[in-house]
Amino acid sequence: MKRKRLFFAGFTLVLLLALTPTVGRSPFRGLDASDIRSASVKLLPPDVTIQLDRAEIATLASLLREVRVTRRDDSYPEYDGQMVRFTLTLTDGTTREVGAYNPFLIIDGRGWRTAYEPCEALNAFGNRLNQ
Repeated sequence: MKRKRLFFAGFTLVLLLALTPTVGRSPFRGLDASDIRSASVKLLPPDVTIQLDRAEIATLASLLREVRVTRRDDSYPEYDGQMVRFTLTLTDGTTREVGAYNPFLIIDGRGWRTAYEPCEALNAFGNRLNQ
């Protein structure tokens, strides 16, 4: 009986550890649009910067709450592609930079592996602002 419990506990632990990288964490889960005083997006390429209005900031906050990161990975400079970088000035006076660069999310210069769909939605949102 004791072996079965030990086996079950070990199996459960392995299962939880295996699922953790796919679940990830949401670094902006508590962010609300009212926390953001102003925001801009820079598209690289084509090297265009756009200021967001209040409605766009609300959409951005919603998209950021959905983003999930799994592990640190600063290898993003080795990749080619488009960076959609949002600069947020928060109501407490701090500034945060968030870059959507699938399969990476760059938060204040630190790279993270990210879940594909939420990061892609953030990238697409930034590109729609340029139309």
